[in-house]
Amino acid sequence: MNDAVRLLGLEIPEQPIAGCDALRRSDDQSYRVQIKGRVVFDAGKGAPRVGQLKLEQEWDETVLVVMDEDYEPTEIYRATRAALEPVLEKKASNKRGAMTVAQFRIIAECVWTSASGFDQEAG
Repeated sequence: MNDAVRLLGLEIPEQPIAGCDALRRSDDQSYRVQIKGRVVFDAGKGAPRVGQLKLEQEWDETVLVVMDEDYEPTEIYRATRAALEPVLEKKASNKRGAMTVAQFRIIAECVWTSASGFDQEAG
């Protein structure tokens, strides 16, 4: 969580908000962000999963921090609730609100990489 806050300039809410780890401000708007992190040890083995995304809670977007085997962030992806909801609702067997990191990457936008830093256009 700290990596996403630091690297993306997010703010920790003063009062806890269920389903929200941080706030992202853009122009005159504030977005409630839930932050997920996953270590990918070997991309060829298994399918690492993003943690539970609770649709019953209030959040606007999810940020996924992908880390290497040394727990250093390598990429950060951001997806809106509007983009994630249909996928989570469509999967009837998906009672826990989880998806693979690969699925999340397809839906989301890469907003930071260790090689190039913050993507200003993704702001």
